[in-house]
Amino acid sequence: MKTNLFLFAVLGTLVLGACAKKTDNGPSGSSTTTYADTYTITGPGFSNAVYSMTSVSASSSTLVGTDTTTIVVSGSFGDSVSLLFNVQLIGSTATTYQLGDPSTGAPTSMAVTTIQNKTSNQTIYNSQPGSTLTITSYGGVGSPVTGTFKGKFQSAVGNSYTITNGAFSATRVH
Repeated sequence: MKTNLFLFAVLGTLVLGACAKKTDNGPSGSSTTTYADTYTITGPGFSNAVYSMTSVSASSSTLVGTDTTTIVVSGSFGDSVSLLFNVQLIGSTATTYQLGDPSTGAPTSMAVTTIQNKTSNQTIYNSQPGSTLTITSYGGVGSPVTGTFKGKFQSAVGNSYTITNGAFSATRVH
């Protein structure tokens, strides 16, 4: 059931194509688009490496039933890296959640995925117990769901990483 829910959320996100972006008017009336989807990672191969989405292909937040929220944000970091944030949590309010390991079926979990576009190498960083996700706003349908995240994450091969300064924004579609 959870696998089908996840696949439905990813498919729905790709179809909807809503962007998590903010446009600011500059001093001369020009506009600058920035994305709220970012994180800093430290661990094997990374030393405070900052990944910020330079373009967002899709973002959505879906309330499933009365108590499960799925958030998916996908985009790119320059031309060479694709990024995906996938969050599943029990709840639908602005508050802080403790994250668990999604491979254990934790009710509140997060996965951060990077894909090297030239080689198709994919790494999934799964949240570990003790990590936190803070939903800073949980608007109605059509409004943003925004938040921050930080903590310990682990790759499939068992390497440990620390993610800090994580932030996202997704449009609520249901």
